[in-house]
This record gives sequence, structure tokens and C-alpha cells, in this order.
Amino acid sequence: MWLGLFYAISACFVWGMIFVIPEFLPDFTGVEIVLGRYLIYGILSCALFFRKGFSRVHLIPKKAWGMAFAFALLSNILYYLGIVAGVRFVSAPLTVLVIGMAPILIALYGNWHAREIPFVKLIFPCLGMAIGLVLINIAEVDWTFTAYSIQLYVLGVLGVFVGLFGWSWYAVHNARFLKRNPHIPSMEWSSIIGVCTLIWALAMGFLFAFVLHKDVEISKFIHWSSGTFRFLVGVLILGVICSWLGCYLWNRASVYLPVSLMGPFLIFESLFGLLFVYSVDSRFPSLLEVIGVVSMLAGILLSVHIFRRQKYAS
Repeated sequence: MWLGLFYAISACFVWGMIFVIPEFLPDFTGVEIVLGRYLIYGILSCALFFRKGFSRVHLIPKKAWGMAFAFALLSNILYYLGIVAGVRFVSAPLTVLVIGMAPILIALYGNWHAREIPFVKLIFPCLGMAIGLVLINIAEVDWTFTAYSIQLYVLGVLGVFVGLFGWSWYAVHNARFLKRNPHIPSMEWSSIIGVCTLIWALAMGFLFAFVLHKDVEISKFIHWSSGTFRFLVGVLILGVICSWLGCYLWNRASVYLPVSLMGPFLIFESLFGLLFVYSVDSRFPSLLEVIGVVSMLAGILLSVHIFRRQKYAS
């Protein structure tokens, strides 16, 4: 279990960077940043997967390719678009609060599939994480909900929940897939998902640049500048470290950890994200945020304790 926990925490550490890197790229839209990230991730994945020839495509079953395309769409493209819709039409804090519930949903949904421990034992760990998320984000939420029309607000809410349920479904079924297919190495599976993500990213880029004509300006990338260099460095970090390495580490964790325990440890992504944000902003957390972080950590530690007792009891 401890090796799995190391992989899970390491994945959350690199994923935490995604909360601060866009802050260093103010001249680029969110769509441009995410397209750059997934293009880099996809190109690297293609280079790794096809380094021994294109015939390797036929070595992977068609069903596995189908799952990879679904995972790439849900965990990358739709997840991101849902967050964008939430941030634009609801609010960033409320979006973070809802998306932050993914660890709880994954724990419950994963346990419903695997029946690893009694549901009643998950109540207090999930409650601790939920209270922590609320305490950290509640002060920033605009409770008037008057920034946008009701139609755009509903669209934003739907987008956030699509992202939440999509990522949660991916996390549970990806872990189950890897456990049932030990012949597919975690590193190779990360590259396979990256190859599929590249195809989705190209389709998404074409949609925004040539059909919707918004959020993507080709002219920014024609002339080299210091901003272009920062963008390249930023998306390289996002694509190579946050996407490919993060996916690999999470896949490794999925092999070693119970599915129901994967969810609670995903909360470390939010914790590391907060740590990076505090560092960039050169500030200390407020008392309410400290209490929230402690509550989240308590929920995680209680989860580990419960699963260890369950393991020894069985």
C-alpha cells in the first residue's frame, strides 16, 4: 500500500502545478493554454508509443483503444471544458468547490463497484474532506449569483458537474481497467491515453480556431517573443510533467491501491495546489483555510487508517 500512496501523492504534487502555471501566461487564453498542454502531451506520447514502429497499434486490443479514447475525452477535454464553463458563468471559487468533491465521489463510487469496505466507514473521512473544502472556498463564493443570466448560469453549473462526474468515472474505471489488464504497463497506458488526447485536442483546436473563431489567435504564435517563450516553457511543463508524468504516476498508484482509497488521496491535488498558490502570492493561509486544510488531512489519514484495519482484519 505504501508504494501506491507514494505514487498517488507524487501524481497530486505535479497536478498541483496546473493551478499556478496559467498565472505566468496572462497573454494567453485558457483554451490556448490547454491546447498547448495537450498537444505537447500528445506529441510526447506518440513519440514514446511509436518509437518501435506503427505496428504496435495492432498489439493493443480494440477494446483498450476504445477505453483510452473515452478516458482521454472525459479526463482531459470535457473535464477542462466543464471547468471553463463553470469559471466563466458561475464563479471560480464555486467551481473549485464542486470539482473538489471528486475525491469524495470517487471514494463512494469506487466502493460501490468494488465493495472494499462498508459504506458507513467512509462517512467520517468524506465528511472531513467536504468540510475542509467548504471552509477553504466558502469565503470567496459570490452568493448573489447575479453575474450572468440564468441561462448562462445553468450552462456553467451543468459544465462543472459534467467535469466532476466525468473525471470521477474515469478515475474509477481506469483503476479497474489497469487491475484487470496487468499486461499493459502503466507507462505505456499513459502514452496510449496521450495519443488519444492528441486526436481530441486537434479536433478541439480546429473547433475553436476555425469554427467558433474564439479563444484561439493563431497570430500570437507566428512571431517569436518573450511571451511566446514563456508560453512554450509553460505548456512543456503542463504537457510533460503535469499530463504525461502525472498520468503515469496515477496509473501506478491505481495498480497498488484499492479503488475506494484512490479518491481520498486525490484531495492532495487541491492541497498542493493551495501550497503553490500561497507560495506564488507570497502569503500565509487564513485561519479558516488552515482549519480547512487540517480537516482535509484528517479525512485522508482516517481513510488510510480504515483501509489498513480492513486489510489486517481480512
